[in-house]
Amino acid sequence: VLRPPMIYGKGSKGNYQTLAKMAKKLPVFPNVSNERSMLYIENLCELLAQVMIRGQGGIFWPQNGQYTKTSEMVRIIGQVSGHRIAVSKALNWMVGLAAHIPGKISGLANKAFGSLSYDQSMSTYDFKYQVIDLRTSIERTEG
Repeated sequence: VLRPPMIYGKGSKGNYQTLAKMAKKLPVFPNVSNERSMLYIENLCELLAQVMIRGQGGIFWPQNGQYTKTSEMVRIIGQVSGHRIAVSKALNWMVGLAAHIPGKISGLANKAFGSLSYDQSMSTYDFKYQVIDLRTSIERTEG
């Protein structure tokens, strides 16, 4: 059984693409402290290869080696795309306000800036699969 968090990589759909669009267009982005479990596609492929090579079974909760902070990811996407984007805590009040507006807006704010992570100990196995770090994964995704 495979229980991955958000998977991203070249050509990925969904939330990553939304963040990438913002990172390439916005001049500033909120610097909210959050922790997100994410998994780069090459790390997922390495996990699957190792599981098959070893003939292992069970429940797997893979994720990158470190939690991702949304604002840090946006900053790196901007850098590797050649767009300067500032991250600022001065905008955090807007995120807090949006999180309290009932309906779709609060859902989007919590989806982007809320913490959603697996405990790292759940993703540790007797083999190495977290072979690509965050910056390198973004460079490969955006390249």
